[in-house]
Amino acid sequence: MGGVRAVALLAFAGVVGLTLLVLGCALPMYQNWSPMFVLAFYVLSPVPLLIARRFQEDMTGTNACVELALFVTTGIVVSAFALPSVLAHAGTIKFSAALLVNTGSLVIRRQLEPVPLLIVFLLYCKVVGVARVPGEPGEFWCHRPLLSRV
Repeated sequence: MGGVRAVALLAFAGVVGLTLLVLGCALPMYQNWSPMFVLAFYVLSPVPLLIARRFQEDMTGTNACVELALFVTTGIVVSAFALPSVLAHAGTIKFSAALLVNTGSLVIRRQLEPVPLLIVFLLYCKVVGVARVPGEPGEFWCHRPLLSRV
């Protein structure tokens, strides 16, 4: 039954993410379908790895083909998050629409796992003032509290 639950959760996350994407475009206050171009990035993101797998049987080692495919895939995924931000900065869409689209992208890409770790890190920087890398006494992650007023 574990496999069925995983598939159901994945389908639910996809539906919620696409709903947020459509809401970022179709709500009466937005009425702009430009953020739907993010769907092209969803379709293109696995293509470099599929091509690299076609030319490389063993994907466990590091070689130029696999590294290039990972680099291009990372660029495509970052572009999926950057496009709504650029459109909002240019004034094509509203900032709240970009926020809805990027939230939908987070849900679709299942990247909500690192968010609690980021929140804990930012709170640690605020409370302590400086976050040190464990085991390395001279290196700092942040030199001042990130959430303090300037």
